[in-house]
Amino acid sequence: AVFLLAYLVVLICSAMYHFRWSLRLKFFYLGNWWRMHQHRKQTDQTKFCFDAFVCYNQSDSHWVRKALVPQLENHACNPKLNLCLYERDWLVGHDIVHCITESIATSRKTLLIVTNAFAQSQWCHLEMTMAQHKVMDSDNDNVILAMMEDIEPINLNPRLALLMKRRTYLEWTEDADGQRLFWVKL
Repeated sequence: AVFLLAYLVVLICSAMYHFRWSLRLKFFYLGNWWRMHQHRKQTDQTKFCFDAFVCYNQSDSHWVRKALVPQLENHACNPKLNLCLYERDWLVGHDIVHCITESIATSRKTLLIVTNAFAQSQWCHLEMTMAQHKVMDSDNDNVILAMMEDIEPINLNPRLALLMKRRTYLEWTEDADGQRLFWVKL
């Protein structure tokens, strides 16, 4: 019986050694499947207050209120989305950094409305950085980049340039067909 047990142990160990790379690959796939399964479970259980937190510069607030909000919250989007806008949804008197953190954490996505004014704003850069950190922390790609105009090279900081190089983004245009395509993609 001892000889048979020793023989089985040697046989199993040699088979594991012989198939070690394919076993590692199978365990890797199994681990990824398990992590994704757990992540999906957590995401499904997470209740978000907002569909998107909109990061934009104050000088672009007119376009956000007159074009973006009606398009996504009111009539054109089905189902209607619930946007988090700092002008409307932040509580007066609270710390701005806390409000940014809460807005990103309680929103499914973060929409960056990128203009030259956005690229020059330190607050917008902070919001962009915090949104990117959420991507790394949650392993969930939740940042949407909407380029509203060509960014002047003097306004383009390394973080924004890298973000524009690494991901696809939406581009706003004055062409009516281009705008319809923008809204459909968004």
